[in-house]
Amino acid sequence: MKLLNEEFTFGFFKKRNLLVFFAVMSIYIGLSLGNTPAFLFGMYCLILLLITTFLSYFSAKGIRCKRNHLPRTFEGTEVDVHISLENDSFYPLYMVEIRDVFVPGESYYVNILAQYKIDTNHFIDLKYRGKCIHHRGLYTLGPIITHSSDPLGVIPIRRELPVISDLMVYPNTKEIKGMILYELGTLFNIGQEATINSGMSAEFSGVREYRYGDNFRHIHWGLSAKHNKWIIKEFEETVVTEVSIFVDLYRYSHTGIGDVSTLEYAVKVAVSVAELAIENSHQVRVFAMGMQGARLSYNVGTEQCSVPTTSFDKGDYKEGSDVPLGAGHLHLITILDKLTFYKIGTIGSFEDEFIEKVNYIRRGSTVVLITCSSNFKLDKIMETLKELIANRVRIIFIIIDDRTFIKVWKRQKELQREAMPIYELEKILKENGCIVYILKKDDEIGIELSKGKETVSRGKK
Repeated sequence: MKLLNEEFTFGFFKKRNLLVFFAVMSIYIGLSLGNTPAFLFGMYCLILLLITTFLSYFSAKGIRCKRNHLPRTFEGTEVDVHISLENDSFYPLYMVEIRDVFVPGESYYVNILAQYKIDTNHFIDLKYRGKCIHHRGLYTLGPIITHSSDPLGVIPIRRELPVISDLMVYPNTKEIKGMILYELGTLFNIGQEATINSGMSAEFSGVREYRYGDNFRHIHWGLSAKHNKWIIKEFEETVVTEVSIFVDLYRYSHTGIGDVSTLEYAVKVAVSVAELAIENSHQVRVFAMGMQGARLSYNVGTEQCSVPTTSFDKGDYKEGSDVPLGAGHLHLITILDKLTFYKIGTIGSFEDEFIEKVNYIRRGSTVVLITCSSNFKLDKIMETLKELIANRVRIIFIIIDDRTFIKVWKRQKELQREAMPIYELEKILKENGCIVYILKKDDEIGIELSKGKETVSRGKK
């Protein structure tokens, strides 16, 4: 099996055209000059042309094809595509060539030379490997185009078979080693971690000095009298660790074009953090901020369609873009399915929507905010961040420096001039107990997020 290279051949010198030319000329010469051998030769060529046309046409009608491949893959990976070709006609197939449409690959068409002859009621298995060089999305493969001929190669027949299949291309995940979302989980089969924090349950944990706001009902009167100061009893509090990922998809937050854009960076960061959290047995939810419902789209060549036609037409993507709380590898697939279709959303405020959804964040959980620097207004959510930290919520900011990408909207120039310098923003967030990562254009996401985090205050008084 090998790939075929197309070559240009002038139409007159094709076997079919030459045969027609010799048949017509021989018959004309035979009739006009009374040359019997020339006339017989012309009739022979004409009959041969009719027989080869008949055989080629009816044998091509019996071609049956099927395509098999994995339904999901990642950007930049290779996919093995198997094509089963069967001859269901009463005549053998000759000079069979298969042309498949592999949209996410470097070449739109993939040509495969099958073999010289396929007998009646026989089938062969063909295989090629396509590399997904295009970005995330749902791609439709097909149709399959077959080329076959008669034994002499005089009459080639082209047939287009409606063999359609879908291939979901996920965004690439990056391995993260240094980011600590929370302690490792203990319920590995569930993806839920029960950690022990100081709280107010029935299980006694220890004692400490009184702090402003403590409940007087938990004063240890005996120790308080002995030490001549207020002593408070502490109790164990079981906290289920959850990781909530907020992805800023608002229009003016994003710059860049195609694969080199803040949107693609944000999606890859979100997928990588979700994978890390699930591997460490956390429960994960994802909020698509600014994207009011993800409409399923898929790629057919250079066009983008909004309604799928095959295996993914289940309505799963019409429910919205947010991913509810869940755990385990099946939940990771759900996250990948959703994030594959994330795109730039509406005009609005990331901070206002975050405040609206802050009630989803539980005490003792982790919040990961993925946003861009220019359109982020820290003063709007500073008080909310302080309240979360006071409730033992770990806050991780992953800020993409959109100034290093190509600007798309005119409004973004004004926003960048008005925005707080990114290093000043980083300093304020760290001083208030947040963990901050900065990403720039051409940064390796895995390397940057794996760098050791600085020791920051948790905002405890």
